[in-house]
Amino acid sequence: MNTMKTYCSMALLFGARLCFAQAPEGAAVEIFVEQDGLSGSTSVTYEMHATSSVWGSDLALTDESSLHESFLTITGTNYGDLNAGWDFVTTPPSPPMPKFSFALYRFTCDHEIQFTCYMDYRDCNYNGSYFMDTKIVYHSTSHGFQWTNLQGNPIAWHSINSGDTLRIWQMENQSSYSTLCFQPTDPSNLTVTRQTDGVLFES
Repeated sequence: MNTMKTYCSMALLFGARLCFAQAPEGAAVEIFVEQDGLSGSTSVTYEMHATSSVWGSDLALTDESSLHESFLTITGTNYGDLNAGWDFVTTPPSPPMPKFSFALYRFTCDHEIQFTCYMDYRDCNYNGSYFMDTKIVYHSTSHGFQWTNLQGNPIAWHSINSGDTLRIWQMENQSSYSTLCFQPTDPSNLTVTRQTDGVLFES
């Protein structure tokens, strides 16, 4: 049987860790991706693609291509896989995994249906006053997506509807968020007015 490949794109947002979520023992990533209901010959490729500026571990703007766009391919059902997903930018590269950082990312999937959502990791407090792991599960039979922060007993699951924006501070039940730590982006549509010897100039 020929291997069937479907392509999903994750155009997903985000130092020492000060606070840890209840990640599974042996977990290797911060964003887990699981899929179920797929045969062992069916592969789904996920893509993370930033739709905003990206700030690196030093909180400065970065053009590093791997933080703007990266790919992950999973074959068949991978329930319980602790190595399928994305590492936060500050995680040591062992084993090497795709990375994400402080940014807004888009998540799209066209495995038989068109699905799009967004994840926003633009919070200075993430990886500081709080830090959490997130699991995203794709149910191929119903073409549905769910997420959990792996906290609570039992763990709470939440549906993701097409077009939703998941903000990391809301997912972690934080009362506020901040972007003050990030290097400012270049201004757009800026008009500078100056006066020299009574003559007004605009640029």
